[in-house]
Amino acid sequence: MPANKELPDRRFPRRADFDYSSPAIYFVTICTKEKRALIGQIAGSHKCANRFGKIVQETWHELPDHSPA
Repeated sequence: MPANKELPDRRFPRRADFDYSSPAIYFVTICTKEKRALIGQIAGSHKCANRFGKIVQETWHELPDHSPA
């Protein structure tokens, strides 16, 4: 299938020698267009989630319920 030329080329920074199905701790970064604060604000060293941020938090914490261990 030819690549969609309307989309930018994507990098896949996954290590070929790592088993991503094994239990591990991951650091997740969420980026928004133009760095807009869509899910909350940072106040000092604390995050203050808005209603969208609270949906993200709830969904994140529910992930184990949707995926087998």
